[in-house]
Amino acid sequence: MASSGMGAIATTLLSLCRAGDRIVAGRELYGDTRDLLVRDLPALGIRIDFVATADLAEWEAALAAGPAAVAYSESLSNPQLRVLDIPRVAELAHERGARLVVDNTFASAFTVQPLGLGADVVVHSATKFLNGHSDVVAGAMVADAASVREVQRRVVTFGTCLDPHAAFLVARALHTYELRLGRQAAAAAGIARWLEDSPEVVQVSYPGLASHPDAAVAERTWRPGRRGAMVAFVVRGGNERAARFLRALNIVREATSLGGVETLISAPNNSSHFSYTPQELNLAGIKPGLVRLSVGIEDAAESPRRRLSLWAPILPASPNNGDTPAPRSTAVPGPSASPDPDLTFLGASGVFARWFDVAVKGGTLRPLGWARVDPALSCGRVLSPAELAATADRERRRHAHGPHACYRYSPPPFWGRVEAALQLGWRL
Repeated sequence: MASSGMGAIATTLLSLCRAGDRIVAGRELYGDTRDLLVRDLPALGIRIDFVATADLAEWEAALAAGPAAVAYSESLSNPQLRVLDIPRVAELAHERGARLVVDNTFASAFTVQPLGLGADVVVHSATKFLNGHSDVVAGAMVADAASVREVQRRVVTFGTCLDPHAAFLVARALHTYELRLGRQAAAAAGIARWLEDSPEVVQVSYPGLASHPDAAVAERTWRPGRRGAMVAFVVRGGNERAARFLRALNIVREATSLGGVETLISAPNNSSHFSYTPQELNLAGIKPGLVRLSVGIEDAAESPRRRLSLWAPILPASPNNGDTPAPRSTAVPGPSASPDPDLTFLGASGVFARWFDVAVKGGTLRPLGWARVDPALSCGRVLSPAELAATADRERRRHAHGPHACYRYSPPPFWGRVEAALQLGWRL
């Protein structure tokens, strides 16, 4: 075990590779894993060659191009949901003397068990499905005893040890693992089928759908009838409309994590893969408007439409079928706009902070309204009166669903204009 999924991945690769070695890796990866491969490992003298995760011809050519210490990929890519042909890639890697390391976080051991298919090492972000309650950050590495000992030495040396209480929470969560994943996967399959029929969705990616390009690979290599609890889909209208859709949801929560008992949704372009340039997003297959959905264990009888709160009248299409982004309002709300002058709302859709003007008589701070911190832009803007009313109502409804939805607290005093701080990119 390690203190995080990235701790497990980094210590594993640093244990298996030395300066002068080469890694052949699937291109479709979690953003921080990709940063490790393109920024940190090359600085240590380790060469990285990328291939398309689902393209066996590219794997074969890259592995045949020269000695490689490791072949690395995700069993189900984040967030495109492409499926790795583990038996065939393991065979290609072993023919060239390389070990296959598989990140099984997205698919989970409930769905596929890579070690039984020829992989040499499996890594997990145990934060996700293994723990499943969104209250632990942890990682795991599974392999033969000799490899585990080598990784464990570096876990100690690099300080990525998991604390005992976090380990206990993960161990306890495993008692409900099959129950949780079974329910989540069943719900995900139903939501994926429903999304395919929505006119607001351009494309749906779920390995259990016949339309998925790797459905045959999943059928051949994954456990029977199990296709995971992750769904990806492209919202018509691109990133701007997808962002409006995410922030309009009432039951599903926008957050960058996944695998928990609650249904979470995010836009990879401004969360897990925020460091990618537009060209890199395109090369990785992350299309404009792509949304990642991690399905939870909410009432299975609850319809997908109620769960996702789709679409109209919450999300009216902008002109040209939503392809033209709606202009952002710069109107300043009046001083009475705040529905509760003593509270600040921290919603799952962003941070809403009081906006103050100190240039008033008597030196007393006078609230003029609320501003919103956009997590994608790390900056703030003032909400229009209509946006403010809708936001306040939506955030109060979020709070009614439980403590995960919205946290309320009395804000500390702000000296100077909070709006100015937001424009500088400060996070509150």
